[in-house]
Amino acid sequence: MNDESPIHQFYFKTQPHYSALDISSTGDLFVKIPELSIAFHHQRPLLCRIDYRGSLYTPVAGHHTFHRIMIDNKILHSNKLIPNSPERGNAISPSTSNLYLVDAFAGSVFWAAVSLDLGVSNSEVVYLKPGTHTIDVAVRTARRAIFHSGELRIELIELQSQTNINLPVLS
Repeated sequence: MNDESPIHQFYFKTQPHYSALDISSTGDLFVKIPELSIAFHHQRPLLCRIDYRGSLYTPVAGHHTFHRIMIDNKILHSNKLIPNSPERGNAISPSTSNLYLVDAFAGSVFWAAVSLDLGVSNSEVVYLKPGTHTIDVAVRTARRAIFHSGELRIELIELQSQTNINLPVLS
């Protein structure tokens, strides 16, 4: 720890009530929800708690919809950053080519048998290296989906040097 005060910062972003991301299909790539993006800069490694809550309306039944956190334009997957490309499974394992299995990991998938509107959420904890970072909420769907009423919350915490958090610095 240096002589500067420890960092403990909060950032909040919400989708305006009149706004929603209405998408028909994203194929194999995730797209960002435009109103749910936060950029910040820090000079020391920080623990970052990321929470997303929002609503998903599926007017068309029978398809999968995924939501994930993106950091610096990469998909956060099990404390690793993987590319937002059709080959992202290879970043996890050379034999992982099934994008459904990759993207559904840790409960980030929703399958609608009927048309409905429901709440979705995602919480992550990562240890960020110093620098400028952008955190986004990203979604992928095969059919029409509407993401609305979203809120992204980020908490940045500087830890004491002896704190054991069992997380490597995310790179």
